[in-house]
Amino acid sequence: MYAIINIAGKQYKVSKGDKINTPSLDSKPGTKVTFDNILATDDGKKTTFGNPFVRNTTVTAKVLELSLIHISEPTRPRLISYAVF
Repeated sequence: MYAIINIAGKQYKVSKGDKINTPSLDSKPGTKVTFDNILATDDGKKTTFGNPFVRNTTVTAKVLELSLIHISEPTRPRLISYAVF
């Protein structure tokens, strides 16, 4: 599974375990941050593109250094379909 996220106007393709350099975040090393500006996701079976963002999807990361974060599992809640009669 991977996600394309938007951080400070830049796009990053991330998967679980990735470490990426980002623009400075307002977080201290060791803290967790959650990104909800997800542009696209792919779980191996289905690719989803947002308009402009994918709904109900987040990516959680841990700040390692001032501009380096470690990506945790991208999450997307399962969609539940129901009918109203």
